[in-house]
Amino acid sequence: MLKYNSDERGFFVELYKESEERNYKNKDPKQISYITINKGFFRGGHFHKETMESFILLEGDCSIFLSCKHKDDADDATCFDGEEHKLDLYSQFDVPLTFQHTLFSRAGAKLLILSSKEFDPNNPDTFIL
Repeated sequence: MLKYNSDERGFFVELYKESEERNYKNKDPKQISYITINKGFFRGGHFHKETMESFILLEGDCSIFLSCKHKDDADDATCFDGEEHKLDLYSQFDVPLTFQHTLFSRAGAKLLILSSKEFDPNNPDTFIL
């Protein structure tokens, strides 16, 4: 969980700290993106072979559904097979390589995406099962 401070003036959130311990290889993001999901919509539905992504929920509600192509691709991780992972506000959720990820919001959401690679439209590293 990232540090969240709030008082009568508003709030302050430390969204990313390089020094924070993670079991995630994306310790130095090459791209940070902002995404919205409108109420009742899905986004994603793809996986990456080389790009690791972390999602940080800034506002609203969001669930991530993960599934892996093959159990061998899971690298000792659990194969979730579509299990729902409800994001907590200002928490970071790391998506393992080769795991298909689909985001859904019941009421609308705003998120940051930390990516280990810059998006290259000539080599998008985005695959659909």
